[in-house]
Amino acid sequence: MPQLRGRVFVANDPRIVYAELKDRSRACAKAAHGWIKADRRRRYRGILENWTMAEHQSGPVETGAPMDYSEHEKTYTLFINATKYGTLFCVALLIAMAAAFFTTMGFFSSFVLFILLNVAGYFMLR
Repeated sequence: MPQLRGRVFVANDPRIVYAELKDRSRACAKAAHGWIKADRRRRYRGILENWTMAEHQSGPVETGAPMDYSEHEKTYTLFINATKYGTLFCVALLIAMAAAFFTTMGFFSSFVLFILLNVAGYFMLR
């Protein structure tokens, strides 16, 4: 039987060392697999304890804190404005890039066009 000195097996026959290492790695793998299965069972049990399939409510449908409709309207307005002006920015950028690359306008002139398109679009979308 090989002896373990530090992290090195000492034996005369390398086949014995290989067999011992193989047994130890198999034992570690079994232990790890058992731990993983136990952890999965524990998590599954926790899910089942806190969850029911068809829970029938007899009280009001809306429970919890009251709705803040003014905050909802502010968020909706912010989203609509971000979408509107984001689209304007992308379209103006594409037009300015097309003017810069496919005409003889150059960088500076296309940048001015980009700014003008954004300003005009801003006033049109207000």
